[in-house]
Amino acid sequence: MKRFVLTAAGVFVFATACFAADKTGPATKPVVGSKPAIVQPLQPLGEKMPGACCISGKYSGMHTDTVCTSGNKPKSSGFVMEITQDGKCGEPFRAKVIDDDKTSYFTGTVHAGGPRGCCLIEGKAVSGKAVSGTDKTHFKGTLCKNGIKWEGKGDYDSTNCNGVWEMHKQ
Repeated sequence: MKRFVLTAAGVFVFATACFAADKTGPATKPVVGSKPAIVQPLQPLGEKMPGACCISGKYSGMHTDTVCTSGNKPKSSGFVMEITQDGKCGEPFRAKVIDDDKTSYFTGTVHAGGPRGCCLIEGKAVSGKAVSGTDKTHFKGTLCKNGIKWEGKGDYDSTNCNGVWEMHKQ
């Protein structure tokens, strides 16, 4: 009886190995006249995935002048920045900045970059709509998600002073 069980088990193992190695079975046989499936990318090539840098919203921040031109004294000040983007969180953005009760308008770009999950941001004052109308402020930095909110830091240069900034989404 023992010999019968061992023989049956051996035949079963051998038959299983033979059938598994058979490449002509119906599961792997191609259908005549069919074309292979083409996997489509989730997003058209060259386009950003929606939500990658969806930074629209209201931010609170601080900026600190580090170097100023003659006659201008470095200072630190709080600001509020309201960023808007198109509906697909595209690269271009517009921003309204309120700093010391003065309002400036900026345009710029934002795109994925820097550390994983972060976005690089760069903007410049809109000509004629800056604080003084002649200020040529330019800023750049990195925004990263901290939990569900964005926060970031970077630097800026303007007609009168250069410095650093930090902000977080409210």
